Amino acid sequence: MRAYVAGLREIIRALPQVLVDELERDGLDCQCICPSCGLGVCLCWLAFRRQLAMAWTDAGPIDALAGIEMVRPRSASPAMTADLRRGDVLLAVDGNAIESIPVLQDAIRGHASGDEIRFDVLRQPGERSEVRVVRS
Repeated sequence: MRAYVAGLREIIRALPQVLVDELERDGLDCQCICPSCGLGVCLCWLAFRRQLAMAWTDAGPIDALAGIEMVRPRSASPAMTADLRRGDVLLAVDGNAIESIPVLQDAIRGHASGDEIRFDVLRQPGERSEVRVVRS
């Protein structure tokens, strides 16, 4: 996974230079009005790369999203019977925020077979509901 993320970072890092290279290949020049371009030295690609780097950092970790997004529940499973759906985001279990998969797993383990588990679910932006799942 680290190798893929590193590869993605290199693609993002290279993108601005690729755009400048394509302009050059097509015989075009940068048309912006920045001071360096006014001197005939395009540094826009470097500024763009820095903006991308700052945006990447500011966006924070990918896992910073609230809750856990559901995959399609297996057919005839307790989750399917309770109407959990692919794309639902589990925000809380039994009233406690779900911050990670281990937190979710521990909450489920805390219930015996036959217990009802309450999930606060985000179905669509702004559509929150409670789904009750009986642990098998």
